[in-house]
Amino acid sequence: MKEDKRIYVVLPAVVEVAGKQWVAQPPGRQIAQACHVSAKLRHERGLTTHKAPLMGRQPVYEDITTIILAARDSHEMMHVFQLLEKRKLFSTFFSDQNPEAYGSDFRPITALATLARPAQVEGILDYLPLWGS
Repeated sequence: MKEDKRIYVVLPAVVEVAGKQWVAQPPGRQIAQACHVSAKLRHERGLTTHKAPLMGRQPVYEDITTIILAARDSHEMMHVFQLLEKRKLFSTFFSDQNPEAYGSDFRPITALATLARPAQVEGILDYLPLWGS
C-alpha cells in the first residue's frame, strides 16, 4: 500500500534574528507561521488547482494531512532542512516581517514545510516532537 504524502511543518521555538540575537516565538505567532508556510508550500507545489465549471474558474482544495513539529531553534530547523535536501525533498521557508518582534531591518526564517511520505522523512523528522505536546 502506498503511503499518502503529508505536509510537514517545522516551527522553531526560538529564531535567530541577527547574529547572536534570539527571539522566542509565542504560540500564536508560531501557529500563524505554520499557516503561512503550509499555504506557501501548497502554492509552490501546485496543490491548489483550478477547474473550469460552467460559471468561471473555481479553486479546488486537496485534503492533505498536515503535521506540525517543534524544533528547539533556527539551527535545528536548518539542520533538518539540510537533511531533507540530501534526500532531494523540496522544502520551502517562510520569513516573517514583524518590526515589533524582530526589528525593522530583519525578516528571520520562522517556519519550514515539506511534502513527503512518512517513509521519506524517516530519520529526519521523526525525532521532532509534535508541536504543543
